[in-house]
Amino acid sequence: MAGDQRINCELALEVGHELVRKMAGKTFGEVTLKRNDRVLPLAVMNSSINIGSSVEPINESQLFHRMLVLNLSDDELALFFNYELAPRPTSLFDEICFRKSNKAALIKVLDQLAAPHNTMPNLPTFVFDGGHLLHHVVWPRPATFAEIANAYVSFVSNFSKRHNGTACVVFDGYVSGPSTKDPEHVRRALRTSADYVFEETTVTSTSQALFLSNSANKQRLISLLVTRLSAAGIHAFQAEGDADRPVVVKAISLAEQGHNAVIVGEDTDLIALMTALTPRDLSVSILSSSGGSEVIRGSRDLQVALGPSAELLLFLHAMKGCDTTSAPYKRSVKNGLTKLINSAALREIVQVFNSPNATQDAIAAAGEKFFLQLYGLPDAGTLNKARYVMYKRIISRQPFYSKFDLASLPPTTDAARLHSFRVYHQVQAWRGVDLTPMEWGWKLVADKLQPIQTTEPPAPTRLLKLILCNCKGDCSTNNCECRRSGLKCSSLCGHCLGTSCKNAAAPTDGEVDAEEAVDDPEQILSECALAF
Repeated sequence: MAGDQRINCELALEVGHELVRKMAGKTFGEVTLKRNDRVLPLAVMNSSINIGSSVEPINESQLFHRMLVLNLSDDELALFFNYELAPRPTSLFDEICFRKSNKAALIKVLDQLAAPHNTMPNLPTFVFDGGHLLHHVVWPRPATFAEIANAYVSFVSNFSKRHNGTACVVFDGYVSGPSTKDPEHVRRALRTSADYVFEETTVTSTSQALFLSNSANKQRLISLLVTRLSAAGIHAFQAEGDADRPVVVKAISLAEQGHNAVIVGEDTDLIALMTALTPRDLSVSILSSSGGSEVIRGSRDLQVALGPSAELLLFLHAMKGCDTTSAPYKRSVKNGLTKLINSAALREIVQVFNSPNATQDAIAAAGEKFFLQLYGLPDAGTLNKARYVMYKRIISRQPFYSKFDLASLPPTTDAARLHSFRVYHQVQAWRGVDLTPMEWGWKLVADKLQPIQTTEPPAPTRLLKLILCNCKGDCSTNNCECRRSGLKCSSLCGHCLGTSCKNAAAPTDGEVDAEEAVDDPEQILSECALAF
């Protein structure tokens, strides 16, 4: 491709300097930027249109989306948004599994409501989060595992003495069998180390971070640390599973006995649990780092600042994404918390997530209403309708050169229902209620728990038949377009015809003939373009 005189991307620096020169000495209100002063890339040669006397870079897909909005009736186009139009709910899942949240965002919002301080309570009793402790203590190098264990014991002892307090340590448990943390373990396993069998006299030959990335390695080290800490007079034990709830429960128990309980840890889960579970007539604190210094956050301060929303903090934390739930794409935790604080009606709706006896229908309905508020479309009625409304809004407002991001739409009603189930399951687990995961948005696959992403097909059947492959092989790998899209091959596929490959669907008596399905080529092509 060759550019003409319009293309000036090689002069980007000079163009920028000239723009700065023109702005020098002017106030903000006096600055004007002209279209002709822009840098134009080589893509303009094939992806541009003339508007008046100026050249505008465009995205063909974006124009086609607008054409669909203008030429299809509302009823025709709205029906498509009952489906995710993708192999997975893109607003909730990425290529690996759950979309991950920025957990620190919740702490930042809470700090704006109740500023942390650095005043340590008198004669504190520390409850260490063992997971935090494992990474916080820097291993001596080179050293045997006995010397490493001594380093942990020395750290806890010296920390307690420095603050005239006592301490106990609660470690995570790593039990065999299915767990709702299986997807998170799979994600972390992408950068894990091999199993490391050692004795106390063994000299470590791997880095601390790599060693601790393996759950089996952590289990062996924790067993050694519990023995060594207990021998030093420091109460240490291992929880049956995740330690977050046991840490907070232990701190509350100490507060009930008259101790000044201080949790030592960094996990956002601990702050949410402490705030939601601590009785208002008690006070528990958490000590963590912020900006290179230690700060203290108190349960009572946070409860006062949050008001009635404090008891819903676990719901918000799970709804906005934790280790066992998805983080809705580009929906801020501040937005969600603000809506809870400002709306008593919304708080009453989502209060059902704290009930141990809630029905699936009640959870699904409450979750959908919260999603509608989160996306700013409370009057849409359903998320499927909200998807269409937001789609038209985005397409009408996006610049020509922008690409439409399907993940920016809310999840479908079905995907949100399953997400709400997992949120409810996690909230109840934090509250000490043991529910069966398979009844709340999970499925068992090869002895591992996996989230059910959706129970609906990704798109209408007639549209799915237009996704085809031209594989010369047996369609057994992800090189096959149909398999990669999570679909079975069909009679429209070039070589296999949907019958002679390993990705063929089982024949059914009621299957629609391919020629009969494609009876309106122009309409089908429009539908196909919408999905992509």
